[in-house]
Amino acid sequence: MLLYHNKYRKFGEQVDNQLRGMLAEVNWDFIKTLDMSDACKKSLSVINEYIDLVAPEKTVTIPPHKIIKEPWYTRGLLKSRNTLDKLYRKKCRSLPGSQTYQQYTVYRNMYKNLKKRAREFYYCKKNVYRM
Repeated sequence: MLLYHNKYRKFGEQVDNQLRGMLAEVNWDFIKTLDMSDACKKSLSVINEYIDLVAPEKTVTIPPHKIIKEPWYTRGLLKSRNTLDKLYRKKCRSLPGSQTYQQYTVYRNMYKNLKKRAREFYYCKKNVYRM
């Protein structure tokens, strides 16, 4: 199973104010003594160091069932698939003639038709605009 990892930093007004305060306290006199490229490298390293302190980088793992891989697959279909998965888990715990079992069957068929129509609509629309 392939997992996707995204890195992000959480910025906000509080983090912004804290970072401004920390950068205001830095002695920037070294910029005058260094040449242009070294001064840029040094100042960027100082800024990045403070950003890492104030807003550390966090890694978020996104499970594969929440990632849209097909161009025609919409967020609505993704929500419907999650609902279908929940109904499937309920169906597995119920008897074949029960209402939950029938709900799953109806929803599965509806989801399958929606998915088929979305795919057809996307590719038909794409071919029309190519001509």
